[in-house]
This record gives sequence, C-alpha cells and structure tokens, in this order.
Amino acid sequence: YLSPLSKFPGPRLAALTTWYIAYHDIYHKGQFFKKLEKLHEKYGPIVRISPEDLHINDPDFIDVLFTGVEHRRNKTKWIGRSLILPDSTVATIPHELHRKRRATLNPYFSHTSIRNLENVMQKGLRRMMGRIKESGQTHSVLSLNLLFKAVTSDTISEYCFGVSTNYLDHDDFNATWFHAIDSVLGMAWVLAYIPFLGPLMKMMPPSIMASLKPGLKSLWDMHQQWDKKIDEIRACPPGESKNDSVFHGIIHSDLPASEKTTKRMQQEAQMLIMGGQDPIAYTLSAITYHLLSNPDKLAKLRAELKAAYPDPDSTPALSIVEHLPYLQAIVLEGLRINPGALVRMTRSSPDEDLVYHDKSNNKMWEIPRNTPITMSALLLQRHPSVFPEADKFEPERWQNNPGLKHYMIVFSRGTRMCLGFNLSYAELYVTLASLFLRYDLYDGTGKQQVPTLALYDTIRERDIDANMDFIAPAVARGSKGLQVVVRG
Repeated sequence: YLSPLSKFPGPRLAALTTWYIAYHDIYHKGQFFKKLEKLHEKYGPIVRISPEDLHINDPDFIDVLFTGVEHRRNKTKWIGRSLILPDSTVATIPHELHRKRRATLNPYFSHTSIRNLENVMQKGLRRMMGRIKESGQTHSVLSLNLLFKAVTSDTISEYCFGVSTNYLDHDDFNATWFHAIDSVLGMAWVLAYIPFLGPLMKMMPPSIMASLKPGLKSLWDMHQQWDKKIDEIRACPPGESKNDSVFHGIIHSDLPASEKTTKRMQQEAQMLIMGGQDPIAYTLSAITYHLLSNPDKLAKLRAELKAAYPDPDSTPALSIVEHLPYLQAIVLEGLRINPGALVRMTRSSPDEDLVYHDKSNNKMWEIPRNTPITMSALLLQRHPSVFPEADKFEPERWQNNPGLKHYMIVFSRGTRMCLGFNLSYAELYVTLASLFLRYDLYDGTGKQQVPTLALYDTIRERDIDANMDFIAPAVARGSKGLQVVVRG
C-alpha cells in the first residue's frame, strides 16, 4: 500500500507478490497470457500485474513505450534469467551496453545483408521442396511444422557459423533437437521465478541434467558444438577466411575482449539460433493452415504468384515476391494472428516519468520512472478498436487500410526492435511463394493436374493457435502440429 504503484488498478494478490503470475505460468503451464486478457476486461487498459510491473493494453501507447533513440528505454532481467542467457544482446538491461552490442550485429541483419543471404535461403528451400515432393510420391502424411523448423534452422545456423545443421537431410528432420528446445522453453517460467536454479543447472554434469530433463542434454551437446565453432573462428586470423558469417564478424570486431568471451558468444549463439528457427516456423505453419482452410484466399495468392512466375518450377526471388501486395497482406495477417513470440515486451523509462491517458475513463495516469511496463503483441494485434473480427484470417484488411501497419508490434519497436525482423519477413515471403506457386489445395476429386496439399488431422484450436506461453507460443500438449497429405 506504500508503493508508488498502489494507485493503479489490479488484483490485490498481484500487488503483493510476483507469484501471482508464477501461479498461472508455472502451476497452470503458461496460462498467464490468457489471464491477462481477463484482467483487462475487469480492470481496464492499465493493470498492475505484480508488485513492480504494470501492463497496458492500448495501441495508442505503443509509440510512447517503444520510442526511438531520443528516449532511453531499459529492459528487465527476467528474460535473460528465463533462458539462462543474461549476457546475450537481447537480454542486456542497460541501454548503453545494449547499443554497443547491437551495433556489431546490426549490419548482418540489415535488409541489404538479408538480400545477400538469399542464396543460403534458396539452397534450403530447394531441399525443402524436394522433401515435400518425396512425400507426394507416397501420399504419406508430412509434418510441415517440423519441416519448417528444419529449413529455418539450416538457414540461421549457416548464416551464424557458415555451416548448415542439415536437418532437412534427417528422415525425421532431427525432431529430437526441436523437442529438446521445447523442453527448455517449457522451463522458462520456473527459471524466471526461481533465480538460483539457472546457475545451479549450469554447474551440473550433463549426465545429471539428462536424468532431470532429457532435452537439456541435447542442448548441452549443441553448446559444445557452438564452442568448437567459436574457437575455430577465433583461431582464424581476420582476412584469411572467406566466410562472412555472423560470428566471424562479432569475434573479429572491435568489441573489447571481455565482450567476445566464449561464454558470452555461446549465449549469443543460443539466442540467435533459437530466435531464427522456431518463431518463423510457427508463423509459417499458421499461415499455411489458414490458406489451406480458406480456398478463396489461397486461389487469390496463387493467381498473384502465377502472374509473377508462369512456370510453377521457377525459383521465386525475394526482390520480386517481397513486393507482391497480396502476399504482403497474407504475411502481415499471419504475424498478427499467430506471432512467433508471446512473451510480454517490457521496457522501463530511466530518465523520465511517463503519462498514460486512459481515454475510456478520461483519466491520466503518471507512471514513475524505472517502472517496468509491459505490453503484449497478441493482445494489441487483436485489439477490437483496431482489428475487428480479430480471430478471422482476413488479409484484405491490410490492403483496405495500410495504416494498420502502425499497430503491428510483433517485432517490437524502437531501439530494441527484434534484430531478425528482416530475416523473418524474407523467409516468410520466399517460403510461402515457393510452396504455393507449386502446390494447390486438394479438391477431393483426384483429377487435378497440379501437385496438391490437404490438411490431415489438424485442428486450429489444438494444433495451430497458442495454447501455452513459454516465451514462444506452444500448441496443446500431445499435438503433432500442422500435418498435410501431399499428392503429386
């Protein structure tokens, strides 16, 4: 009651302890994101969700919280703690240190650099299309969510280290690795709310980790591979390697040696690899599902693609497909409904108090400086004032109202915007274009003259939409994700 946040609305228990959130995210397995929506329905657009944190669900506050370089914004420590990656760039708390670390990475994720990465993406896509064709020869069930994870993993690993993971060459797309990542993400909230657990786990021998959580052993093995690659890059003098990977750039940059230790590089690697595979693959799966569930929208997309590439065996170029208006609208709508990250985005203002105007109640709220303020992309991108019929997959809304882009917050905004947003858009464009230039929806007649896809045992509520929030969206337990039958 003596807290400067005592005036803000919210559950009394939330004001007393962070375990109010932990109860929903640990005991009920990543369910606070659903509770959050109910809290706003009850208390209004600004809610106190913990002793220290506020949550605001108002699209008009996006520009205030996620501002540019003219206003400093800090993060909080829990994101690094939840993944045991406190020294990664994305988890860096101080504004100035984040700016220095980010400056080294930015050139590798610019629009121009991603254009130069297209040959790597196309190599993966050719292999991906080959795997789909192989499945079509037997009309077997294909796990597209694993296929998409494999192609995004192969791409980001080759870009980061100059060597592909080649998961597309595995019969099962190396499902064990992706199950391991799911296992690690499933521990995120436990690690976030029990701070000593992460450092304790890092001290455990791999055999003990494996007995406690099998997925951790796979992650530990991958860490050893990353360490080896980092040491190899460090041993190669600048200028002698033709490899222009991300980690060649970081290690031979002018960052101080303390910023390029193997320990910190390993954390950077995990964040880049995980961030570059699962989120994009999740949204790819969701968009594919929505298109196969909406024949009219798929037909419209295929007409646009065929106008650009009359030959279905063509290789769609990023420079062409990123400008196709209906494909753009489809990607935006997929990112709106099914963003690849659910985690609440937290910022604090270290230099000034912030003011929030609750227009629904015509009330001004003064928020003390250094107060952690969170916003949710999932809630903002379904806000009824901006996106009516928010659960409906409606790409046309973006063509009818280009101003809606201002309210897209899926990649955050400002100086801490997601590093990989250019890569994400590029992979979404070229992957969807490659897939649907060649494949149509199966009409049930067996007489179509083109290769087709048909959904198999896939239910949106169970297999596509987020059922749990473990930083990344998680589908229902036991779900096999997006599955299709390929013909032709």
